[in-house]
Amino acid sequence: FKEVDSIAVDFMLWLTKLSPDGRFLVCANGSEIIIWDMKNEKKIKTSDEYISLAESAEIVISSDSRLLVVADNRFIKLWNIESNELLSVFKTISLGLPVGKVVTSVAISSDSSLLAAGMFDTNKAMLWSIKDNKATIIDTQLSTVFTVSFSPDGRLLAFGGPEGLELYDVKTKKEIPIDWEPGHIRRSAFSADGKLLLSGGDNAVHIWDMQKLKMIDAIKQSSAVTYLSLSSDGKWLAVGIVKPSQVKLYNMLSFKEVATFIGSYNNALNSNGCLLATTNGLDTNLWDVPKQDKIATLLPDVYIRNLYF
Repeated sequence: FKEVDSIAVDFMLWLTKLSPDGRFLVCANGSEIIIWDMKNEKKIKTSDEYISLAESAEIVISSDSRLLVVADNRFIKLWNIESNELLSVFKTISLGLPVGKVVTSVAISSDSSLLAAGMFDTNKAMLWSIKDNKATIIDTQLSTVFTVSFSPDGRLLAFGGPEGLELYDVKTKKEIPIDWEPGHIRRSAFSADGKLLLSGGDNAVHIWDMQKLKMIDAIKQSSAVTYLSLSSDGKWLAVGIVKPSQVKLYNMLSFKEVATFIGSYNNALNSNGCLLATTNGLDTNLWDVPKQDKIATLLPDVYIRNLYF
């Protein structure tokens, strides 16, 4: 495991994102977004539309690596990554959303037809039909929508916030009653088969059965859950907590802890769940998941804020 290349930039990066197919690397700060075509080793032209991007902005790439979404407290924009074509722009104020409310979470459905976004300090969330270029505002029962997740089939939409978890039917835009316990939810993720929904918040990861619409287990933690990573095969779950700083690895068949990695909380699992990367910002460790052995320690000369496979 060696560094194969580096890309010099003239600014501090706030956000980075790697496309699912590994072809595009997106980097952003307050003045611009740069997209690198890793396959052809070239920078894709950026646009003045990116200027004055807020530090709290969110960047999401569709599962087919075709669409790039950039969202902050003023707008939500959609690009075709390869052609750098700006496809659509929504100004948050035009949607009836409170002025200056920060976008906290963005998600794209697996078929790239829908986009959902949650807002800070407001109960409102947005559901945007990319095909029709139409947006619908959903009034949740949450004071802030911290996390947004689509089910793999795009039928369900989960919102998490200070008051707990809410589930909505995407077609009807109506809430689906779910048996949940009140709690602060900051992270959520559906399993690859859509049968389970995981939510992370105050001192626990909750696991929900989507057929019964009931919580079936709660994995207790020593502090708030800041990161959740699920392997695409559904076998492994990595949970990051801050106090103490550590990543815990769980077997999703038994919901049992199999390993704890001390000193980091930011984490990422590769697609087949065989590799786990953890970082505390200064050093990054790579782990063999089945063996729970450290493969390598990477010591970059920059502060690491994001990890992606």
